[in-house]
Amino acid sequence: MEQTRDKGTSLEGVELQWEFAPRLVEVLRTTFGDRLVSVVLFGSHARGEATPESDVDIFLVVRGLPNSPLDRMTEIRRPLVGLFRERLAFIAKTPEEVLAGLPSLYLDLALDGRMLYDTGFFRERQEVLRRLIREAGLRRVIRGGQHYWEWETPPRRGWRLDWDGYRAL
Repeated sequence: MEQTRDKGTSLEGVELQWEFAPRLVEVLRTTFGDRLVSVVLFGSHARGEATPESDVDIFLVVRGLPNSPLDRMTEIRRPLVGLFRERLAFIAKTPEEVLAGLPSLYLDLALDGRMLYDTGFFRERQEVLRRLIREAGLRRVIRGGQHYWEWETPPRRGWRLDWDGYRAL
């Protein structure tokens, strides 16, 4: 599998990323080794909309994470204590958990998630998600400073959107 890391010149307006991203990826790779699958910057920093109060949102895909949310966050945060001045906020999933559902967060990751490290797993998911967004006729809008998903043409009946595609029911 190809391992990638976006270069600093590929993103405009996300300067904060380059202050901490290489060190973050290095610590995560040392901690998780081959278990680390993907590290994705998302949210306001990825979109170039961050303010000084913004935290830095990181989506992780790691094999073999503990089931307990507390144990999971402890395993992720323990090696990072005291290393970064940025407020890092993590969402961590196993590859199986990523494939088990399709929350709207994944649609956001498809549009503006910035790959800091990937074995190919999440980049492939991004491509699938971008196709699904087009097929379903979804668009992201901003109202009151919040991002929402809406239909270009709302379905008349029920619908289903999953990793296999979009289907009207």
